[in-house]
Amino acid sequence: MKYISLLLLLLLSMPSFSCDCKMVKDLMEVQKHEFTYSDLVFIGEVVHSDINSGTYQLKIVELFKGKSKSKFICVTAGTCSPLPEKEDGFWLVYANILDVGTIRVDGCGLSRSFRFPYTQSSESPVPPPPRPTKDLMMDELKGLIIESEYRNKALQVLKEEIELLRKGK
Repeated sequence: MKYISLLLLLLLSMPSFSCDCKMVKDLMEVQKHEFTYSDLVFIGEVVHSDINSGTYQLKIVELFKGKSKSKFICVTAGTCSPLPEKEDGFWLVYANILDVGTIRVDGCGLSRSFRFPYTQSSESPVPPPPRPTKDLMMDELKGLIIESEYRNKALQVLKEEIELLRKGK
């Protein structure tokens, strides 16, 4: 009993970390802010991901802002930073330089993958779950349709954002 009490006390006294990303109301304003306060803005391809160390490597495909001495850049994931897998493919990245060849990506920022292009924006929300009915197959199909509509909207927002970044080059 003594050991269980000690274990519970240790677990309860440990600090916990959570990310509290705010919902964006004006996406254009946040895009301007992210661009202004980021050292690097680019499209990158995930070439390596190490979940254990919390790092991943991106190959810079198209650079919109900043300079990099190498086409490959290492990303150190923080508490709220995204940790993509190699299957995630391409990302739009807003980042700040930590050291030569190492950057930090804000988990509450606009960096996102093309595979999961959602932002914390009211213009591009993650789809809600479908309302359950007695017909489970129809529920699943309705859910897929809703999800694809939201994904198409999020991809359109991502496309427009990249077009704006290309115009600003």
